[in-house]
Formats: sequence, C-alpha cells, structure tokens
Amino acid sequence: MTKITGKMLENPPKKYRPVPFWSWNEKLDKTETARQIDLMDKAGLGGYFMHARGGLLTEYMGDEWFENVEIGVSEAQKRGMYAWAYDENGWPSGFGGGIVNGLGIKYQQKYLRMEEGEKQTEHTICNRDGYHFYYEINPFYVDTLDKNVVAEFIKRIYQPYYDRFGGRLEGIFTDEPQVSRKGIPWSFVLADEYFKEYGENLCDRLVHLFKKTDGYEDTRKKFWRLIAKLFSESYSKQIFEWCDKHGLKFTGHLVLEDNMRIQINANGAVMPSYEYYHIPAMDWLGRRISSPLPQIQVASAARQTGKKQVLTEVFGLCGHSVSFAELRWIVEWQTVRGVNLLCPHLEGYSLRGIRKRDYPPAMYYQQPWWGDYEMFTSAMSRIGMLLAEGGAEFDTLLIHPQTSAWITFDNGENEGLEYYQDALDKAISVLEQKHILFDLGDEIMMERHARVDGNTFIIGNQRYKTVVLPAHKDFFENTKNLLAQFEKNGGKIVRFEDIENLAENRVCDTAEITYTKREFDGFTMHYFVNSTGKEQKCKFFAGNKKFDIMTGKTEDFCGEYTFAPTDSIVLFDTGEKTEKTEEEPLENLVLNGEWEIKKADENAFVLDFCDLYIDGKSYGRVHINSVQQIACGFKKRVNVKCVFDFVCDAVPDEIFLVCETPEKFKFTVNGAEYKFCDVGNYIDISFRKSDISKHLKTGGNVIETECDFVQRDEIYENLEKSRIFESEKNKLTYDNEIEAMYLVGNFSAKARGGFEKLDKNAVRTKGEIYIDAPQKCVNLQNIEQQGFLFFAGKITLAKKFDAKNTNLKLKYTAHGINVCEVGVNGKSASKIIWHPYEADISPYVKEGANELEITITNNLRNLLGPHHLKAGESYSVGPASFFKTADLWNHFRAPEWDDNYCITETSVEFKK
Repeated sequence: MTKITGKMLENPPKKYRPVPFWSWNEKLDKTETARQIDLMDKAGLGGYFMHARGGLLTEYMGDEWFENVEIGVSEAQKRGMYAWAYDENGWPSGFGGGIVNGLGIKYQQKYLRMEEGEKQTEHTICNRDGYHFYYEINPFYVDTLDKNVVAEFIKRIYQPYYDRFGGRLEGIFTDEPQVSRKGIPWSFVLADEYFKEYGENLCDRLVHLFKKTDGYEDTRKKFWRLIAKLFSESYSKQIFEWCDKHGLKFTGHLVLEDNMRIQINANGAVMPSYEYYHIPAMDWLGRRISSPLPQIQVASAARQTGKKQVLTEVFGLCGHSVSFAELRWIVEWQTVRGVNLLCPHLEGYSLRGIRKRDYPPAMYYQQPWWGDYEMFTSAMSRIGMLLAEGGAEFDTLLIHPQTSAWITFDNGENEGLEYYQDALDKAISVLEQKHILFDLGDEIMMERHARVDGNTFIIGNQRYKTVVLPAHKDFFENTKNLLAQFEKNGGKIVRFEDIENLAENRVCDTAEITYTKREFDGFTMHYFVNSTGKEQKCKFFAGNKKFDIMTGKTEDFCGEYTFAPTDSIVLFDTGEKTEKTEEEPLENLVLNGEWEIKKADENAFVLDFCDLYIDGKSYGRVHINSVQQIACGFKKRVNVKCVFDFVCDAVPDEIFLVCETPEKFKFTVNGAEYKFCDVGNYIDISFRKSDISKHLKTGGNVIETECDFVQRDEIYENLEKSRIFESEKNKLTYDNEIEAMYLVGNFSAKARGGFEKLDKNAVRTKGEIYIDAPQKCVNLQNIEQQGFLFFAGKITLAKKFDAKNTNLKLKYTAHGINVCEVGVNGKSASKIIWHPYEADISPYVKEGANELEITITNNLRNLLGPHHLKAGESYSVGPASFFKTADLWNHFRAPEWDDNYCITETSVEFKK
C-alpha cells in the first residue's frame, strides 16, 4: 500500500493522471509532435497512447513513424510522463494493419454456419444430422483463437517497438480484439482443442449450438467455455507474457463488454481475459447510464488478481457540447465501481477533414476550454489515486451467470437469455442500494484461482464471507463443488430470491447514492456518488473529514450533505472528533438585463452548403460533406467547383476566410480571383486563415473554390473494402478532402427567421442566417441567439452594480458553458467548472459602486456540429451524425435531416 501524502493529494503524481488516446491521424512532423506533448504536460496529463488512426498520412510502422515515436518516448522521459504504444493501425487490434490477415486463410477470421442438407465445398467442416456445417471467412481480420496467429501479430507489431525502444516505452495498448462479430466463431484449431479438452468429437455436437436437441446444454456450456478460455489464453495471456518478459506493461480492452448476450459471440466472456493485463481496461462511450456490469466485471477481476489500476477509455461519442460537469458524472459513475485511470477519447493530432468527425468530442487543444482542463484532470486524478492505492476488502461475492447465458444462446431466438441478464442487473442493483461492497466471480477464473478455506470463499487475492447466487440455469462442476464445500463449512450462501433480505451496510440513509470505500494507514476513505441526475439529501454514518477533490485539502464534516445532480463526496474517517461550525449566510446577487461585451474571441460563420459542379456539370445545392463521396464515385481525376453564398447586412472591418488545405484550391470572391494569403490558424493548426474583409460587400456574397480532385487507386480500393469490415474503415484516409469553410472575425452571426426550441438545451434556426455588425451588449440568456450562432471561445461580460451589503455570492445555472470565471472590481474571485455553481464574492465587493465580470468559455459544438440532425442535439455523436446522404460513414443509411441549424444554448441564469 503506497503511503498517500498531503503533497500527493494536492498534486497527484503522473502515474495516476489521465493517459489519452493521442490520435496520430495526419502527416506526422517531429516538431509538431514535441509541441503537442508540451501541451499535454501543461494540461496535467500523465502520458499518452500513440494511436494510429484514420487520416494517417505517414507510413504506419515506417521509419518516419518510428522517428516520431522516438520524440514521444524521449519527451516523456524528460517530463516524467508515460509514453505508450498502440498496437494497431485503427482497430480492432490483431490484424497488424493488414499484414497478419494478409498471410492467408489460416490467419483469417471465420464464422460457423449451418444449412439444411448435405454438400461438400472447400469450406465444409462436416455433414451431420441432415445439416451441412461450413465456415465463412472475413479476410480483413484474424483468427484470435489460434495462438500461432497471435504469435505472428506479436512478431510483426510488438517486436519492432521493443527492438527500437526497449523498456523506454511504458507499455502497449490493445483495442477491441475479438473472436467474432457475425455469429458463432470458427477456427481451424477448434475441433482438436475441443477433443483435447473434453475427449469428444465436436462435429457430432455442432447442431446443439443452433438447436435445442438432446444434450444441447452440455455442449453449449463446453463450447463457449472453450472459446472464452482459448481467446483469453491465445490472445491476452500470450501478449501479456511477452510484455512481461520484455519489461513492458500490457493494457487495453475487449470489444462489446456491456452485457452477457453481446459478449458471447465477441469474446465468449470478458473476465477470463482481464487477469492477463497489467492494467485491465474497458470502454464507456457516450453520455449514458446503463448497467454497471462492465465496470464491476473489470474491477472485480483486477482486485482478485492484484492489479491496482483499472483503465477506462471514455468520452468518445459524447459530442463537443459535453460539459465538465457531465464529464465528471461519466467518470464517477465508473470510479465508484472500481475504475481509477482515465483514457480520454480523443486527442486528434489534427481536425482536418474526416478527423473532425471521429467520434467527438475533441479532448484537446482545439477546444476553447483547453487552458482550464488541468482543473478537471487533477480532480479526477485525486480520486483515481485514492481508489488505486487504498485497500479494498469486499466480503461479498456475486457469482457471474455467464454459463446460463451460454446455454440459452443459439445465435437466434436466445430464449431466456435476457431473463438472466435482467436478473443479474437486479442483483447488482439491490446490492448497490444496500451499499454492500461486492465482487463478481467468473467461473473460468474460479477454475484458475478459487478455493475454500473454512467458511471463507477465496478467489486469488480476495476473501469472501458471503456468496450470492444469481438467477441461473447451471454452473460448472468446479463451481458446484466449491459452493458445496463452502456451505458445508458454514459459509453464507444467499439465493437470488432471498437477496432482498440481506442486511444493508448502514453508511448513509439514501439508497440512490452509490458507495465504495478504501482502507489506508491512519484513515478510511468513504466515497459516495449521486448518479441520479436529481438532488439528494443524505445523512452519513461514516466519515469526519470532507476531502475537496478540487484542491486536495480536507475540512471538518458533521454528517449531512445535499448532493447536486451528478455530484459526489469523498469522506475520510480519521477517528478524530469534529464540531459543526456555523457560517454566516451570503445573499445571492442577481443582475438581470444587458451586459457589456468587454472582450470576445473571434466569432464564426459556417459555410457548409454549396452549389456543386463536377467537370462543369451542375449537381445542385448539396451539403459539403456529400461532395467527397460524389467526387470519389467517378474513380478518376475530376474538376470540382463549390460555390458558397452568404449575406452580409453589414461588412465587418475584420473578417477572415478559414480553409483546410487552401493550397489545393483556386479561389474566387464575388467574381474576382482571390489569392489566399495565410495569416495564421483558427482553432486547429490545419484551419488556415486569410484576410477577406476588403473583398466583401453589403448584401449577397459568393466564394468559389475549384480543384482537381483525384485519389490514388489504393484509396478507391480501400473505400470498397471499408464497406465490408471495420478494420479497413478505421484506418481509411484520403489524398484530397473537401470540407466546410468558415468566416471568422469581429461580427455577429444571426438567424433572420428566429428560433425553434428543441430538447437537450438546443434551438434550431429558422430561415436565412447572415452576418451583421458586432454586438456591444447581450443578455445572459441565450447568448447564441444574439449574434453568436457558431461561436467557439471565451467572452468576457461586465455589469456595474451598487452594493449596500457586501456579504454577497453568485448562484446560477448554466447551459453550453464549460468554464465560468467570476471577477469583481478587476480581481478574480472564482473559476467554476461544475456544481455547485456558486461564487463567494464577498471579499471583493465594496460598498457603493462595483463592477462584476463574468468570462464564459464554451466548446466546439456550435462551430463543428452536428448541425442538421432532424432530432436536434445528439448525445451519441459519430461520423454518421454529419452526413445528409447515405454514405460510407453512416453505413449507407441517411439520417433524418434538417437544412436549418441546430445550435446548443449558451446561457447563464442567476438564482435568487
């Protein structure tokens, strides 16, 4: 157990700090690579996963690639950070960027299929019971059940990293390795392995996997146990042992961990693999609350096998509008269940082209809030450090009913499977509501590590006095024997139907609050999280010190707390007595009306519709994201002209055209040739600016871009492959990309027809959008509707007020704002990123005249969208969210669309 010092609490060491996916998605440049590492260091990050991803223009695993990895490694060493490799070009891991699956059919992924009748083909496995059993091939992924295939993956990808960098790398991340995504898996090794394991001919039993004929339960139990065992040992264990031998850490997560049904095809089961990771991991994408099974599975396996840190790949799909309060909610939903290390998704080396739509948000320097990100990373690191280093002694074990799910899974109706999943979720919910600390017990892991010692049930490092049996159909014989011995020795077994009768662990009086604890020398940590989205008043029966996750300091605590929605509290129990102190109440200051705009970042106007011409032929008015697919459809060089139009009611004194790769285009503005003169960047280094103010006029304006559009034959081939399997799509790039452009500067962006109110704190424009003179004043409600439609940045607003009473505070609610900094009379009073949305301004207020300043920082949502989903704002955002027509990126299913713009609200409202 590491001794936790006050200094560590105030400034957590880098080993506990977030390690983001750093998406290498562009032409790499060593100077730029070093610059970005400096940015991460200053933002309080602990390291980075150097992750090849779609858009990469540097040869994967080539000399230039490794030169940039060297920068990553050497800069990390200088800064005390941790540089990690990532083992694939895209994902899912295992195919080596196409090298391993390219070695032939033995290496390629296969699926078991059954059809009526008998026949003989090159893919026949056998004919039995009136059925033909055969396999289908996925040529774009690999057979992860065959240890020799995985050994080739290690040789081709892992060994080159070690040969160049040795132990200077912290370790390697593997991403979403899988057995199958399209039905029951097959492998050339399966029949022999089945016979070795059970002494039976698998061909005689294949029908049981599809139909409930005599003996099906035994076959399914054996088959899926073997799949999970082979996968965990051939893939995870083999790589783990290689990394361990070479002084590297192995981390990463499997695909589809959310519930038992989707785990079966994909992995057999996930828990047996987790013991073979130095840092076991999972992913949790989007803004959602659902079954906590993934967190509990991975954290249980980690505790049982003595792993301190548990990583989550997190925030992908949340969309750019996600607030720090929501990020905290997403994290703490997981940390209270055992996760303690963050892998934020995603830091794009570039946002150029397709990269900007890569499952946002951008968790990187392009965001207006990046300069305040360290507040968030430090707070989450304090919690993660305490959870990782504290002793976790859970005395209740819930047996995992994965075996029952296997028996009911037939690749079709799966009758009864949902019952077992729902019952497992109910058991977890009851235990959590009673604040009973528990682990899940996986049966394969119990075969490896479980025993009974008197009335104690042991799995690896953990010891349990109570075993809870879920609703189940069957268990392994080993499990039945362990349970029988445990019960005979006086161990406590609770059946599913009796779970409600378990005595609660009385640490607080509110069932909706989720709880865990950790033991340290000198104190006990009690951690309570409100994930309900509602305010919760709570009394506590543990803890005498409140730990401030924002500062690392503690203060006396006397047993009562009102949780804001998605709030948490960390209490320390030191054994000392505390006394309740009364604080003088502060009066809420409410200032309505207009506020002066003292300072604002550049405003923006989006140009994302154009009249399209290809080789002189008109294709009508299209959304810009359709142009790429239309042009690629010709599969040859074509001339592409895009005509953008917009209206200026007033021509700004300062306005710039922002374009990606402007060197590839000819420009015309209002009929005259225009030379793009680069004067810097906007948001991302690839978004280049050129002064256009002298070329615009009041009324209608037109900007034309023209280019010769061509892709290499390889790109067209990859586009076709990408239709078939995700491994090809996830590493896809283009030679040419045609994207939206932006106008930025000192102006207003407005909607002439007003706004329609939408769900999720959003509005939709009506009618024409246009550019107008800059605003001088705004109200605090719906700032986006007052000339800031597409704004991404900081605005400082000021208002004068008279004070008779200086004992004042601000209390407010906010939408669309990530950071709010409050200043009084030229002095900063508070910087707020989440609840409580309050600022004590009493030390800065004087009697008489005062000036209050509020600097609000939003995010990239209103600039980068998605703007046109008919449903409005989305909390699950991926590439598919941005395309009007059926496209590769939306699986050729066009979304419901609206050409008007969905904009999220930017509002502050004071509370009385």
